[in-house]
Amino acid sequence: MVKAFEFLKLKSYIPAELFRIIDKEVLGLRPGRSDILVKIVKFKKQKIIFSDISGNTVHDEYDTVYGYVRNNNNLSELIKGINGKEYSEKEIEIHLHDTKDEFILQLKVPGGERTYFVSLSEVNELMENCLKPVPV
Repeated sequence: MVKAFEFLKLKSYIPAELFRIIDKEVLGLRPGRSDILVKIVKFKKQKIIFSDISGNTVHDEYDTVYGYVRNNNNLSELIKGINGKEYSEKEIEIHLHDTKDEFILQLKVPGGERTYFVSLSEVNELMENCLKPVPV
């Protein structure tokens, strides 16, 4: 039997005040020690706040936005829960699909990953209220 994914309150783990979108030119630069890469992938038909993000932040691959979230206690515990270890390399992906109001959030660390659902309204709230690059 396949277990259904559980829902997470996105702002409990990736609060807007700890999340910043980055320009694609700086994606290859080493992040800060407490930063975790977040990749938000929007598939073609989904209407979400991406169209309102100015600057050079949307990557071509399925309209992808990259950013960093500062690690916090809730997120650290969630990541550690994947296989009981703390890792320096972490990545979070949020996949926004065309047909649902529920979106997949995948947490990946070396040796494991875990998948949850988050809501469209929470993803929109994150995108509206996070730090964005200043257009030059």
